[in-house]
Amino acid sequence: MDEYESLSHSKWECKYHVIFIPKCRRKTLYKELRQHLGEVFRRLAEQKQSRIEEGHLMVDHVHMMISIPPKYAVSEVVGFIKGKSAIHLARVYGERKQNFVGQHFWARGYMVSTVGRDETVIREYIRNQEEEDKRLSAGRLTRFDMAELTFKKVLAAGVPLPFGSGAVPGRIPHGKQANQFAYFVKWGMTPAQALQTTFLTAANVLNYNWVNRVGSLEKGKFADLIAVSGDPLADVTEMQRVRFVMKGGMVVRNDVDMGYRQRGRP
Repeated sequence: MDEYESLSHSKWECKYHVIFIPKCRRKTLYKELRQHLGEVFRRLAEQKQSRIEEGHLMVDHVHMMISIPPKYAVSEVVGFIKGKSAIHLARVYGERKQNFVGQHFWARGYMVSTVGRDETVIREYIRNQEEEDKRLSAGRLTRFDMAELTFKKVLAAGVPLPFGSGAVPGRIPHGKQANQFAYFVKWGMTPAQALQTTFLTAANVLNYNWVNRVGSLEKGKFADLIAVSGDPLADVTEMQRVRFVMKGGMVVRNDVDMGYRQRGRP
């Protein structure tokens, strides 16, 4: 962690955990291809003054921890590696394999997170990932099982987890997304962390400076509020029992007043 690289006017240590997959998640990283792709990736990284610290070619995705100098954008280096390696695959292997996807080998996009204090964890994760995948594939995992495993790994790596639609057929249908909070806590978050995914975390990962407009109760920010029946820090399932909703300063639901009136109170 304390070994810094040098450019002409700077010292740097910029490491990233990168994951990308073949197009349509085709399992075409055969043993033959995987033997050669590692060296191809390393040579391409060197052309951008970058270095692959750890890497593993899985059955259908690539993990790598890569050092990239600050003068290059991560997207530039990863795009270069994916593009040039796809061309290499098309030229070297395209004529040997029927229906080989060639220069369109990799899917668009990638996942990236910065490597800091968790560098050792990420190195170990990359080294052991294939054995973990083999172990898991021995059983029959549902989509929801995979969601739990992925959630725990991402949480352990310190990656920000904003609240999303989270709809999962048969488990969390649309309109019942509040049920996610219970799973978040079951899978390792505290109730406070689970609640923060909906405001602080979500606001911080949104573009266009949304963090200055949403995410906390402050003067000048949008008045988007909800109230629930009990204390969600004691029982996070209280988030499934919303009694009051204010959107942009306008009350759109108010079962609290209704409850008072029903009990004969002013």
